[in-house]
Formats: sequence, C-alpha cells, structure tokens
Amino acid sequence: MKFNLLLKTLGWFILLTFYGTLLKAQNPVPAGINYQAIARNSAGSVYYNQNIAVKISILQGSNPGILQYAERHTVTTNVFGLFNLKIGAGTPLNGSFSDITWNSANHYVKVEVDQTGGTNYTDLGTNELLSVPYAFYAESSGTGGATGPQGPAGLNGNTILNGTTDPTIATGENGDFYFNTATNTIFGPKNGTWPIGVSLQGPPGTNGAQGPIGLTGPIGPQGNTGPAGADGAQGPIGLTGPAGPQGPAGPGGGLNCWDINGDGVQDANEDVNSDGNWDALDCRGAEGIAGPQGPIGLTGPAGPQGLTGLTGPQGPAGPGGGLNCWDVDGDGIQDANEDVNSDGNWDALDCRGADGIAGPQGPAGLTGPQGPSGADGAQGSIGLTG
Repeated sequence: MKFNLLLKTLGWFILLTFYGTLLKAQNPVPAGINYQAIARNSAGSVYYNQNIAVKISILQGSNPGILQYAERHTVTTNVFGLFNLKIGAGTPLNGSFSDITWNSANHYVKVEVDQTGGTNYTDLGTNELLSVPYAFYAESSGTGGATGPQGPAGLNGNTILNGTTDPTIATGENGDFYFNTATNTIFGPKNGTWPIGVSLQGPPGTNGAQGPIGLTGPIGPQGNTGPAGADGAQGPIGLTGPAGPQGPAGPGGGLNCWDINGDGVQDANEDVNSDGNWDALDCRGAEGIAGPQGPIGLTGPAGPQGLTGLTGPQGPAGPGGGLNCWDVDGDGIQDANEDVNSDGNWDALDCRGADGIAGPQGPAGLTGPQGPSGADGAQGSIGLTG
C-alpha cells in the first residue's frame, strides 16, 4: 500500500510518499519502510543537490504519544529536490526498530529536518499511520488465522511520472505525481483528475546592491627617458641631368675625344680615369673654377621637448628677511615691484632668483639636403700636340 502525506510548517514544504511494500531481510522481520519526499522552502523553491538531515520518530498511542523509536538519516536531494530513505535503516537515536509493538495501539510518524545537515531540526509535523504494514503486525501478533480471500488489485506503483507537457486525464493512475521537466512544475497526487501544478522554481532574487568603488591606486614612478629617435631616411638622389653636346674634335684629328694622338688605338695613357673604358669620361679638360657656394639647406625639424628637470631645493631667505620669499623689503605689504611676473598675485612665482648658468649647447640639427651642383667651368685651353 502507499501513503501520501503533505506537510507544510515553519518555512518548509515537503511532499511525502510512504510505501507499504516492505523490504525483507533474511529473517521474517521486515527491514524497513520506504520513504520519499520533495523538500522546498516557504517560497516554493526546492532544495536541490543539497545535503540535509532527517529525523524520524515513531510515536505510540496518540499525538504526541510515547516515543518507541527515533533515528537520523543524512541524505542528498536531487535536481528536483527529491530524496529517498528507508525508515528502520537510519542511525538509531532512541529504541530499536524491531521492538516497535505495531499491534498494541495506533502509531504516528513524526518528521523533523535540518536543511543544513546538522542537528538543529525543524518539526514538520506528526501524522498517523492509518494502515500498519501487514508484515510488522504479523510479526508481533502471534499465530495468524486462516488465509483470507484474495484482495483487489492494488494501485499502480508509479510514484512520479514526467514529460515535457502537462498531464492529461489519461496520464497515470490515481495517487501518482507528474513532473513537467520543461516548466519545472509538479502535479499530484492524481485523484480522478490532476490538480493544478505547483512550480518548483522560485521567483528570481532581487539584484544585489552596487559594491563600493575601489580606491585609486598610487601614481606609478616616472619612466626612464626614451632613446633618441633614429635618423631619418636618406632622401632620394636627384635626377641625372641630360648629357651635354659632343664637343668639337681636338686638333689631333682623332675621331674620339679621348684619342689624344688620333691613332684610333686605346692607349693606356688615354684611359684618364683608369676605369678600363675609353669614353667621354676620359675627355676631361683642365679643372674649371669652383662654382659659387650652394644655398644653405633647410633647417631640420626641431627635436622633441626634453623632460622637465627636477625642482631645485628651496633657496635661503633673501636679505629682506620677509616672511614670504616675494616680500623683498620684509614689510609684509604686497608692493607693486614685488609682483615680479605682473600676474596680480604675490606668491612663490614671484620669488625668482638670478638667472642660472647657461645650459650646454644642444645637439646640432640634421644636415640639410645637398645643394645643386655648380655650373661647369669654362673649357680649358687645348694642350700642345705631342
């Protein structure tokens, strides 16, 4: 047989399912009673994947009655908040499960839970066991009578069905539960029709308050001066001017200007520039007068601003003896001549000492581009024929 209990108290909601089918040990005394429950808090949220402690007490006679047996179980709920245990197989706290006198009086089961797994139990209530499992009764009732007639078929033993849609009237048997895995909604127990489902998913929590802004970190140290930039790339070489016209033949009568003796032979002394070629480059006259100085190349761009040097130490007080460095005559009055920078304020900016020694000469600027070549000098006089 199957018992369904619905308990709700002190912020807890538990759906309990008992099974009268008993687990038999090797002796005739049953080993215990199967027990199944879904644990939720008062807001409807299930305690899923959580270790909890359950205390079961069997009371005799009335509620509250005489404590005959108590035990403790430590169990873990699944993703639906469901857990299972076996009454009679926990850690005994009072009495012995086998000594319960099931045939002497009515019996009640008391359920207590600590959702943190400790011993600070919350009392979920006490419910009467309206039908004593037959094996417990037979064990303590002495010699039984004649076997009775065959009873009617029991209800289907399914406990929790599931699917991705809500159950229909044709789904399951009376006493069953149904879990819609798509909406996390549980229905049951069925009693001809399915009752309205209860969502196992609690409402979303409110957003937490904005945390305080963290403190500003300290200013990092001054970085080292970077290396000097590389020199710019060499500008392109200017275009070669057109070749000048061929000069007239020299008096030697040679066909080539380099053929000084006009014999048409490439004599060694006629390769004037010693490049192994006898050509116009060997026809060099006397060196002409130097051309005028080309214009000065453009000034290269200014280099980057150097880093500001460290502030020097405070100088000693001036001879005026004033309390402020700008108070030259020490009379405490803001005289016009003491506003050195004429900004209308008498402050440390007016405390200017004598000019310091001139700094070292800065590096020379980059060399400007090469000026254009001067004009060729006049043709020298023709040497005497050898």
